[in-house]
Amino acid sequence: MTWNILSTADIKGFENMTTWIFLWVLVSSVIVHGVAGLASFLALHKNKQGRWYSLAIIAMGFIMPLTGGILSCVSIAGVYQSLGWSMAPRMAFIWGGGQTLFVIWISLSRLLPTI
Repeated sequence: MTWNILSTADIKGFENMTTWIFLWVLVSSVIVHGVAGLASFLALHKNKQGRWYSLAIIAMGFIMPLTGGILSCVSIAGVYQSLGWSMAPRMAFIWGGGQTLFVIWISLSRLLPTI
């Protein structure tokens, strides 16, 4: 099976579904947290302690998919498998990117009350 989001072939099997969703969670999370880490480094590079916050942000880009992301990928793939459904590659993209957007939404909703 090719790793193409525009592929017309459905993803079948628990392992394949989990892998596809996980890869999209990982890629989208690393991109979003990488951009945020770069922005924070550019804004705080002169601050002695502030420059380390960018590393924490980038590290969270890897930690989130490896912990909560993999659990939700397994759950989603388990539901699809138990129902006997196959998954289109674009649905794996939507599930993976949606998890990253959900983490961003939760992060921002916790940030605003502290201001």
